[in-house]
Amino acid sequence: MSDAKRWMGRLGAGWLMGLAVVIPGVSAGTVALLIGVYPEWVRGMSRLEFVRLAPLIIGLVGGVLSGVRLVRWGIGATPDATSALFLGIMLVAVLGFLRNNPPRGIHLVATVASCAFAWWLALVSLVQPLGGVEAPSDAAMAIAGAVGAAAMTLPGISGGTVLILMGLYHPTIELVAGWHWVPMAFFGAGALAGIVLIARIIRAVLMRWEAPVMAVLVGLMIGSMRALLPAGGWSPVSGAAFLVGAILCAVLVFGRRR
Repeated sequence: MSDAKRWMGRLGAGWLMGLAVVIPGVSAGTVALLIGVYPEWVRGMSRLEFVRLAPLIIGLVGGVLSGVRLVRWGIGATPDATSALFLGIMLVAVLGFLRNNPPRGIHLVATVASCAFAWWLALVSLVQPLGGVEAPSDAAMAIAGAVGAAAMTLPGISGGTVLILMGLYHPTIELVAGWHWVPMAFFGAGALAGIVLIARIIRAVLMRWEAPVMAVLVGLMIGSMRALLPAGGWSPVSGAAFLVGAILCAVLVFGRRR
């Protein structure tokens, strides 16, 4: 693969991660894991290799900004068809991972426990209002950036969901969409600190306890699927979207293995 194609591929991957950041119930870490850039992202951020990660970072920022516009335009919650599409992709990806890495013994316990936690978190986020603090302080924005970014680095935990639980999701969307530079700067600084810190922690624990950590991450991914169930129930359209997502993911996995 040429450098230009690889750079564009990483740019697209970063855009998908950024889009996942602002959609409650979808984790940027999950997207990174599914498209194969998670180890590179964690390793690079833990080492502060911002130049090497430039296409991912640029794409992520673009995904966040475009995602914010979509949310403000009227999709406060993910539409049923989009939810079903993501659900199909995640389900096939997780089944493929479990087929090659089935958790056993204590690792299976860790998977079930983390799955239950992510399932509970998804349920809580679904009953939380999208409103919250009307005018958050700069310090609150920095904390929101750090906590949200740290959460979105973990597969299965949505940064948007965490901001909802903090009551800062809607104010953050409004401030970013309105180009309020000072709050955005505080949020960005907090997000950078949160990503670097959690990336170093993940990298350290993966080096020592790769199998149990991966078991926990898979459990988080499985449990987080609860947030992607169509809110309005299954319809022919959402069912078709689910099948499309599942088929696309299966084709990608099959193609990669060949």
